[in-house]
Amino acid sequence: CPAGSYSGAGASTCAACPAGSYSGVEGVSTCALCPAGSYSGALGATNAATCDNTCLTGSFSYAGAGACMQCPATTVTAGSGSVATSDCVCARGETLFEPAMQCGGTCGCTSSSELSGVLSDGPGNYANNENCWWIISGANPTVTFTSFLTESCCDFVHVEESADPSFLTGVTRLATLSSPVPSGRTYSAGGWYLRLRFT
Repeated sequence: CPAGSYSGAGASTCAACPAGSYSGVEGVSTCALCPAGSYSGALGATNAATCDNTCLTGSFSYAGAGACMQCPATTVTAGSGSVATSDCVCARGETLFEPAMQCGGTCGCTSSSELSGVLSDGPGNYANNENCWWIISGANPTVTFTSFLTESCCDFVHVEESADPSFLTGVTRLATLSSPVPSGRTYSAGGWYLRLRFT
């Protein structure tokens, strides 16, 4: 494969290096990632110079980013080139939002401002075509499954994270789960928002 592309094990074709990465040599199996705090939107980049875009104040990026992510509302970074959500701190005169859990959809649920709690789809068996969601906010929110039983062919719980409280942009899926799921399985968001969707 030429520079700017890669070919995974067993692949018969070459693919362009995705945004946030590059390859300056031929015949690689993976592309190098742009360093945290920078980004590149270019596809098929052939050198590290494409990663010279630095995240501006109020944003950050992890390694391999195709774009920077904005800090949560009322927070800023001390300068440019920030590398994680933890670099986002309260702006002068602002207070950080309180951790909370919001929920909605077809499952009966109640939103909460408690620091911890139990999530459930409600008493008894769930109905067909459920579509429920829970969004947990706070610094690195975490969920641990202690009991989990769904119809493995058809019903799933999606675990996702985002820096966007509306989950309209920058959504990363951490897992898609169906029975059986071992008790104690834990997932954490690297940022401020963790969403569970039951479909």
